[in-house]
Amino acid sequence: MIYDRMHTERVCPQRGSGSLIFVVRTPSSRRPAILTDPYPLGQIVDEGDTILQTRRLVKGARPTVILHWGAPVDTDPANRIPSGNQAPAPRKALTIMDLHADKSVSATAEFGDEFGNPTGGAAVTQTLVSDNEALVTATDNGDGSFTVAAVGGLGNLGVANLTYTADMPSGATLTRVEAVNVIAGDAETVALTFGPETETTPDV
Repeated sequence: MIYDRMHTERVCPQRGSGSLIFVVRTPSSRRPAILTDPYPLGQIVDEGDTILQTRRLVKGARPTVILHWGAPVDTDPANRIPSGNQAPAPRKALTIMDLHADKSVSATAEFGDEFGNPTGGAAVTQTLVSDNEALVTATDNGDGSFTVAAVGGLGNLGVANLTYTADMPSGATLTRVEAVNVIAGDAETVALTFGPETETTPDV
């Protein structure tokens, strides 16, 4: 729901499968809503049995950003070095991508309108930060792209979140969170497991 002027929504928590669902109740409509919708949350007041949410939305003024991933390549050892800019993600990731433990990919941003239609343009400043640099690093290449690399190592598998932030010429700040799932690479080593000894000749 989008309004020209400030509006108030009163929501009640309900249990859903695997997540906490909030049902928005207004005089004209009743629909389920997640409070992590990609709109400003506004002012949230916990009233006990209900939650009061007040927010102002400007129609047609919600630019978006998506990240384009390049083809995986062998990781340059220099890209495994932490940048020191590790920070927790501000919210849940929108998508998740598998990345082999010995690979890296490039990442570039594309900006769009509220529906995702490309608008072109470039950010004044942009950052891409990992929340776990022991697992995944993000390096600014200085040309508008980033290199996202799995650090690798025995057993160093799992999920890291990447937060992209762009300051736009309009003054808007765009944020997007992506998850990278580090998985085992292709088979390149082999180990043999030996069983217990058995008798090969009869006792004399």
